[in-house]
Amino acid sequence: MTLELMDKFKDFQIRYNKSYEDQAEYVRRFKIFVQNLARARKLQEEDVGTAEYGVTPFSDLSGILYAPRFGMPSGWANQMASIPEGPLLKETCDWRKRGAITSVKNQGSCGSCWAFAAVGNAESMWYLRAGKRLVSLSVQEVLDCGRCRDGCQGGYPEDAFITMWFNRGLASEKDYPYKVRARPNRCQANKTRAAWIHDFITLPKDEMSMARYVADNGPIVVSIKMPQLQVRLGVGLF
Repeated sequence: MTLELMDKFKDFQIRYNKSYEDQAEYVRRFKIFVQNLARARKLQEEDVGTAEYGVTPFSDLSGILYAPRFGMPSGWANQMASIPEGPLLKETCDWRKRGAITSVKNQGSCGSCWAFAAVGNAESMWYLRAGKRLVSLSVQEVLDCGRCRDGCQGGYPEDAFITMWFNRGLASEKDYPYKVRARPNRCQANKTRAAWIHDFITLPKDEMSMARYVADNGPIVVSIKMPQLQVRLGVGLF
């Protein structure tokens, strides 16, 4: 059994280009990998056929390491916007079919999900509200020039919006590419602005308000805490 697990861990290292500082780090990561593999198998046994669990790029991270990089900090609170009540006028809404969503991105080992989410929302709203062409914007600029210095340790989407507003927009991803790390001493906010925002709002936490806003206005940012994502494969639904 141990040899089988070691082979799986070796395959995992090769597939996701993983390396460790020393033997002690290797052993620690291997033990975490084995624990996560067991957890994935248990979740798969309990699943009702809507999701698939297994080895992911995060299988060598403990919950303590995973949460700051790919989760959302606790204690987030902000003033909620008021959404008019009423029935939904659309049964379905897929903004991808209207060409309002850019391609899927990979944050790598940097805890920048908060920045990717906010920047993705800005891309869509720039296309829908301003009537401009859809363009990928610079997540790296948010990390390097962030007003709240969240960087790769996790953060709030609102922090990214604040940076976009103060910096009068963002450069394109092409002009300011992603480096999988924050570089606060190398901010280049003087690059040509590819898009900008005038304001942002926070929605109430009930799903009907969110659905109504999505149907009437466009994509939104949603922050979740879901430790199962660490071992969930990219297929199926919860």
